[in-house]
Amino acid sequence: GGMVLFDGASGVGKTTFAGNFDHLLNRRVVVISLDIFLSDRAMRREIEQRVFETKETYDHEWDTWRNEEIIELLYKIRSFLDSAEEGERFSYTVEDAYIREAGKLGTQVIDVKYGDIVIIETTYAILEVVLEGIKPVAPLFDLRCRIMDDLVSVRERFLDRVRGVNPDDLERRKITYDLICVSTWQRYHQASQGYIDLFIHLGPEGSKGVRLSDRVSGVNSACEPVSTAAEVIKSGIGNEYEVPFTDETPDWGAVFGNKNPIRVEIGFGDGAVLAYLAKENPDINWVGIEYLEASN
Repeated sequence: GGMVLFDGASGVGKTTFAGNFDHLLNRRVVVISLDIFLSDRAMRREIEQRVFETKETYDHEWDTWRNEEIIELLYKIRSFLDSAEEGERFSYTVEDAYIREAGKLGTQVIDVKYGDIVIIETTYAILEVVLEGIKPVAPLFDLRCRIMDDLVSVRERFLDRVRGVNPDDLERRKITYDLICVSTWQRYHQASQGYIDLFIHLGPEGSKGVRLSDRVSGVNSACEPVSTAAEVIKSGIGNEYEVPFTDETPDWGAVFGNKNPIRVEIGFGDGAVLAYLAKENPDINWVGIEYLEASN
């Protein structure tokens, strides 16, 4: 078995993506949403109301999760996966679990069997960032993936959920999403992206890119059309960075001229995000992969 992380901004589609992941594997998949460890709704509502009234950003939303319980669960699952033998199983009961569908606390039992692939789905799970520099005593995840899309689209999906559940709360949630969710996600993404193994972009090819205004509370985030990967590649821009496809594994040390760790982005669009990641993380070698139909 193994444990895979899917994190991403609120509303990006993590739950849907993780829930369909079993179709890609010939294994039983157990999906665990860490939202079950959200703190009491009254506490989160108090923070939201304070932010709504003061219009001040709150960029550490991860404190509204019960992180000590999350750490305990993750280490127990990791220990089980590393030592389990055929036929064994692990069961863990979460008291006061937040049941999103019901909007209230309840009890949830997590059941993992030998050979299972465990998917952890959440917004913030890189402990080195969430716990302010504390390094886990042992690796928790076999693969760490970030689900990404442009923040304007993500924000609209989140607000669509609000419209369907509580339309009277829409205006307040617009403001608190920008001042809490967006500001925290930007801080978290910038600090944690170097820990991610795989970036998965859900937006369709040719979708618009996003440049958020400096003042996160401003709803007027700027959007500009960007070129698709096909257009960038066919234009010849950046040919000097192209690695020709072969059946052999590239000698990445020779390609980059160093032995830095490799990170891969599948579906790099116009390359803007990839270029940003490379600039911000010069000690990591970044590789973008794009699939294009052969042309005559």
